[in-house]
Amino acid sequence: MGPREQLVRYLAHQLVGPTDGDHEVLDAPPDRQYLMGTLYPQQAELRRQLALAADDPEAPGAEQEAADVNPAADPVPETNSWLPASIGLSFYTDAAQVEVTCTAARYETQRGKPGRGRRWRRIPLSSKPHTIGPEQKDVFVLDGRARIQVTRRSNGDGTLITVALINEKRHAGSGDKAPSWDDMLFQCGLTVRPLEGSVLPYPSVRLASRDPEERELRLQYRHVITHAVGHGCAVREEGLHGWAHMR
Repeated sequence: MGPREQLVRYLAHQLVGPTDGDHEVLDAPPDRQYLMGTLYPQQAELRRQLALAADDPEAPGAEQEAADVNPAADPVPETNSWLPASIGLSFYTDAAQVEVTCTAARYETQRGKPGRGRRWRRIPLSSKPHTIGPEQKDVFVLDGRARIQVTRRSNGDGTLITVALINEKRHAGSGDKAPSWDDMLFQCGLTVRPLEGSVLPYPSVRLASRDPEERELRLQYRHVITHAVGHGCAVREEGLHGWAHMR
């Protein structure tokens, strides 16, 4: 392993975790120990925005009725918020079925001895591979704590597929109440592989552009082919036809 790979692995352990094994015990809250790879309960970000809007009439979320603040639906909801509840990826393929595997962990809050405060024990959550066909859209995983959602859109001779991992827990507290650690998912990862088909170059409007700068960039980076796009996460190719991603 070269220096670059060692640095990447070190940063992943520090930012995503776990740094002390699969069953580590933390003295600090897990969402403060690890700054990436976390899926929060749904509605946590919305309640945060509403709380801010209540204090500031011009804050984000204060003009929910305005026509220009309702953009087109995101194929992977709540991915790019400060407290994301989902991550996902999109790719273009001629395969009818995809195999999806996800990983995550939760941290159980434990009351310590008098004078020691709370601690958080890591509990790994694993999921077996799921084969998802054209007629199936949802699969519950990770002991029912999360859901895999698959969205398909026909495009030419292939299909544009978006696979998302969504935290099923919902934040029911008031706007100023932080989400429960027990409802969060940590070290989230998702692996997707098409079955009996291939991954095609990801369609882009840039390919049809006649803008001189766009054409120059296509020529300069003609050896770089985009096969997948991440939603709220990075995408890494593994092998010939597999993608894994993690925040």
